Amino acid sequence: MILVQIPFLLKSIPGVSNAQVGYSISAATITSAIISMNYNRIKRKLIFTSIFSIAFLFMAIGYIIISYSEIYYQFLIGLAASGVGTGLIMPSGSLWIMKLAPAHMRGRMIGRVSTFMFLGMFFSPVIFQPIIRNSSVSGSFFVAAISLFVLSIIFQLYRKD
Repeated sequence: MILVQIPFLLKSIPGVSNAQVGYSISAATITSAIISMNYNRIKRKLIFTSIFSIAFLFMAIGYIIISYSEIYYQFLIGLAASGVGTGLIMPSGSLWIMKLAPAHMRGRMIGRVSTFMFLGMFFSPVIFQPIIRNSSVSGSFFVAAISLFVLSIIFQLYRKD
């Protein structure tokens, strides 16, 4: 949602330049990169289900902030928070699959994880268009936040590695 919807949302704020739209998306990406670079420290202390729970919670918090933001700097805070979640999910998904899959299937399974990540990016505008049409882009971030919060609870309730 960030790559596709944030530019439309930010351009609705008076005075936000194209450069600021790019900087804001970079805030999420840089935060993700920093978290991913420190993933080994996080994984030593937490199991996969806990990491996913925390990741979805950070993404939900970020999306809630984005859905209620009215000024540029509020968006940056929301994007950074969601970036923490993304930075946790990217390495966790691959590592968990490699742990669960038999050695001869690992490459295929990692490929499928990548495929579904890209399909999610592709279908995001299609899935959220009815929500945007009936409310707003901000409303779509709110709905996504609720969904992510529910996922966070599910992973927390079914904690096992």
